Amino acid sequence: MKLNLFFVICIFTVSKTTAQFENIKPCVICDDHWFIVPTSWLNMSKYLRGGCNRLPKALIWPCRDLVDSMNLWDQYSTLYPHIVEFHKQACKMLC
Repeated sequence: MKLNLFFVICIFTVSKTTAQFENIKPCVICDDHWFIVPTSWLNMSKYLRGGCNRLPKALIWPCRDLVDSMNLWDQYSTLYPHIVEFHKQACKMLC
């Protein structure tokens, strides 16, 4: 359950963050110059919390609380290769 929720939050946050830049296409997340999958939960959680801050005001704190409650410190190293593969396959399929 945590893994599915994690991927949904990641994709939603990334798409909302990149959508702010009107002249930059969403596939910018497939360009290593613009987006690299964070290698630690510390960096990923900061990235996701930053994405939460770009949501409408009423959603900021629920989103940040959700990221904080995931607590994937120990699991992230196991999830990382799967996140990288998911990112790679999603970019091949969608961009």
